Amino acid sequence: MTTDPKVPGVLPKQLAFALIEKQEALFGGAVGGSKSEVLIQGATQWVDDYPVHSLLLRRTYKDLDKPGGLMFRAREWFSGTDAHWDGINYRWTFPSGATINFGYLEHEGDELKYQSSNYHYVGFDELTHFPEYQYLYMYSRMRKLGSSPVPLRLRSGTNPGGPGHEWVRKRFNLPDGPPAGSDRVFVQSFLHDNFFLEQEEYRKGLDQLGDVTRAQLLEGDWTASSTGGFFVAENFKTIGWDELPDVKEFVAIIRYWDFAATEPSEIYPDPDYTVGLKLGMIAHGAMDPALPDWYVLDVERFRGNPGTVENRIKAVAQRDGPKVVQWLEQERGSAGKHLIRNYNVNVLPDRTVRALYVTGTKEVRAAIAAARANEGRIYLVDGPWIPDFVSECAVFPLGSHDDQVDGLSNALISIDRERSYFDQGKVRRVSGLMKARTRRSERGAAMSFKGHV
Repeated sequence: MTTDPKVPGVLPKQLAFALIEKQEALFGGAVGGSKSEVLIQGATQWVDDYPVHSLLLRRTYKDLDKPGGLMFRAREWFSGTDAHWDGINYRWTFPSGATINFGYLEHEGDELKYQSSNYHYVGFDELTHFPEYQYLYMYSRMRKLGSSPVPLRLRSGTNPGGPGHEWVRKRFNLPDGPPAGSDRVFVQSFLHDNFFLEQEEYRKGLDQLGDVTRAQLLEGDWTASSTGGFFVAENFKTIGWDELPDVKEFVAIIRYWDFAATEPSEIYPDPDYTVGLKLGMIAHGAMDPALPDWYVLDVERFRGNPGTVENRIKAVAQRDGPKVVQWLEQERGSAGKHLIRNYNVNVLPDRTVRALYVTGTKEVRAAIAAARANEGRIYLVDGPWIPDFVSECAVFPLGSHDDQVDGLSNALISIDRERSYFDQGKVRRVSGLMKARTRRSERGAAMSFKGHV
């Protein structure tokens, strides 16, 4: 660069990252791998020759301008060069007309500030601090003229951990990285990659951390995840369909629906999910015959508009059969009553439909569900839904979604009430668990049931 920034020596992995041709790439893992420098280096490519526009993002302004932060380091690089700093708009401008802009997305909706912007390069520092919808929205802000030889690039740096840990892990298939042929690239970095740092002193500080945080920051371990303090993932018991108790032991089987009716959009790319959780209950548990056990038989999880939601619920209820009672979340007021009536009369006229008024906070209801799970009394019956379900439960309430946690919490309440109907003789039989007939699909194993007790 003719602007001659005070750039430190380029590390081998930094160079490898700079040469990636794919549009989307993630750099990081352990601390000390020079993630911030990588992002600034990427923004400086082509600034001598073309009027390229780059945007570097942190979650808050305080993070952006703290010592060692992106703006702090950029001042070290570009002060005394031909580049000009605009302290009002947080922007470096180069003689070619190229700009490097700095921004933050602290609150929901902050991403809309960039609705009319166009960037050749967008860089996220500490990606796991951002929600997925902001990342996807800013992805859409990358545009260029057809004649420009400069490629569009979305680059990020991060450590494991943080509120966005799960969505980043899934998007980049970590720790293994995206498969061959993917449009995404992951470059793993470690503290020992950065020979400019005083590593021994750095390690001493990291040794003071807890086991999970130390594994994430020192080793870049994506499998070491903090929990939300409610559910312990290992306490859910996963079993095969051939390990289910005898069908006659089940006193109730229901499916509870937690509603959402919004499709992903450019404005709101990560809305809530509709969740239908199918739950069975036996009166005499395996660990303590005096207490019941519960079996999660299936979880349907999807997003769509109200019509899509109705059609999907109807199809699932048909598959469940008439003996499985469909419990629905009911909001208070006339709108909630209208929704239940619509499902009774129009959507599920040949199924038993019951309403559950949800009371109390999510945390209170989840605490009851977590207590039963952590006692080893909730079983998950083999299915492709299990990994996402367990991950969401493990990080609750820190994760970006809690629809499946709500589904489990409210299904447990609903099945307790269904059992009371059974005990009082209000219904002659409550059923729906049948011998499993396995059907393989491209998604994985899906279970259908026929018959009744």
